[in-house]
Amino acid sequence: MGRGAHDADSRPSPLGRLAVLAVGLAAAIGLLALSTRRGGRGGATTGPSASGPDRPTAAAERVLVGYDVQDRRLGPAGCAAWQMVLSEDGRHLAWRAHTTPRVQSPDYAQYVLFDGSAGPRFGHIETYRRDGNAHFVLAVSADGKHVLYAGRDRARNLTAVLLDHEPIGRHPKIWPESLCFSPDSERTAYAYKRDGRWHMVVDGQAGPGYEIVRKGPSIFSPDSKRHAYCGRKGGQWVCVVDGKEQKPYEDVRSVVFSPDSRRVAYYALTGRSGRAKQYVVVVDGAERPAANGISGGFVFSPDGKRLAYALFRDHSNLSLVRAAVVLDGEQGRWFDYVNYLRFSPDGRRFAYMARVGTTYSIVLDGEATGWPGMGPCVFSPDSNRWAHVTRDGDTYRMVIDGQPGPAFDGVGGPVFSPDSRRVAHLARRGETWRMVVNGEEGPEFDFVQDIVFSPDSRHVACRARRKEEWFAVLDGRAGKPYAEIGDGGQFNPERRHGTPVSPGYVNLDGVVFARDGRTLAYKARKGDQYVMVVAGEDGPAYDKIVNDCPAVLPDGTLEYFAVKQEAVHCVRHVPRFGPPGGALAGPPVALAK
Repeated sequence: MGRGAHDADSRPSPLGRLAVLAVGLAAAIGLLALSTRRGGRGGATTGPSASGPDRPTAAAERVLVGYDVQDRRLGPAGCAAWQMVLSEDGRHLAWRAHTTPRVQSPDYAQYVLFDGSAGPRFGHIETYRRDGNAHFVLAVSADGKHVLYAGRDRARNLTAVLLDHEPIGRHPKIWPESLCFSPDSERTAYAYKRDGRWHMVVDGQAGPGYEIVRKGPSIFSPDSKRHAYCGRKGGQWVCVVDGKEQKPYEDVRSVVFSPDSRRVAYYALTGRSGRAKQYVVVVDGAERPAANGISGGFVFSPDGKRLAYALFRDHSNLSLVRAAVVLDGEQGRWFDYVNYLRFSPDGRRFAYMARVGTTYSIVLDGEATGWPGMGPCVFSPDSNRWAHVTRDGDTYRMVIDGQPGPAFDGVGGPVFSPDSRRVAHLARRGETWRMVVNGEEGPEFDFVQDIVFSPDSRHVACRARRKEEWFAVLDGRAGKPYAEIGDGGQFNPERRHGTPVSPGYVNLDGVVFARDGRTLAYKARKGDQYVMVVAGEDGPAYDKIVNDCPAVLPDGTLEYFAVKQEAVHCVRHVPRFGPPGGALAGPPVALAK
């Protein structure tokens, strides 16, 4: 696909995290506006003033003039910041600590802290290996109110599973990665092994024993009312849906619920024809032929009513493998390769990338767009617009709504604004990169990445590097230089043309719009310490900041967790209000063009 293109895979991009924050920010802005109209944060409704009902009150004239920092120590750190587990909203934190750093000491023990509240002590808190690293078995509920973890009781030779520091089960062995909450935070699940059999425990009730158990992306459905997992017994695999075993197969994979939780899909191995395996797709218990397998899993439309997946036909020769997309049960034409299956937000439109020989194309609503496609087709939030990267000889262009833009040596993106009216992307000309917004090119940098719009769509920001310095760039203006912004800002000379370390945007972390829609808040490194930069001002310095970006509270407060001198702190930047004349004026970042 060429080194000049930023591409994205079908996995959730880190932009998803920022989209959640954008919703919270929009809500924060609305609540603040409402509170000022009603007489401040107290929310008391004020009647007409003596000077007339149309005259604004003194409270309504208050504006944001700055932030006050509050720091509260929660407890000893005890583990690396990357091993700590945040709640989805970034406001609650669980981590492991120890009584003494000397492992050989008779007093050594490990325990879990959740928002500073300590649990019982164990020989060790269970871990699992991923990407070559040890991760503690800690799960925090979506609402941030509960923690689930496992500790090894060496005296009893048992592993205890704990919910909010209270044991809910003790077993000889557990599957660490199985511990999870339902999306509504009300239900729990985990798997344990006893007498050579694995059992899945849902809401405290153990299921039947299996030789092996396996789960999909989540055991629970999006509405939390259903659950599903796979188990093997007697050499046959079954999918267990809501506690009931389905038809057995030689293998079962990729169990997933639809977004509306009404449908469940997976694919199963039925046998072999020569060297080729034969599969079926099972949707709501009904089998559909799936040739020699599916690639990339299932893709449901946001409303759960439509389903797409890619199946392939294996000719025992990789150069002859063929792939086709199945949409709403109807199989399309065969290609040499397909990828990036995407529904529009309203579920009405569908697109994917396909290749025949060396020619790539974007298939949109069943028809090729007319320009060779590179990477995914990206839909706007209102589903009316679309964009993708195309290659034109040795150059790249951004195709927006079917119209190609100017040629560049490399292109990345695109990203639509929340109101769908603006679209931004990255572009390289020679050895320099810039951000392009609605066709207008921004300043040049050695590298640019991670585009994000403000909730009101009026402002756009990104991260950029010039030599060894990193900047947060807001509306084309660069802030103060730092050694790093976020956790992934180090320059890699092997990636100097913008090819990401992994598919998709590289390390979107640390940059978020604050409550006024134009003030940036981001994590930055100065020397060997980290600060949270809010409205262009550095916050206190810490050894590490745990959050990728601060949580935004309804009143506009920014909150995050940090580590300093081997202790965990909860830090808040609380908005300070004053008269109109004292407002934060102009761009909140210094010019550094």
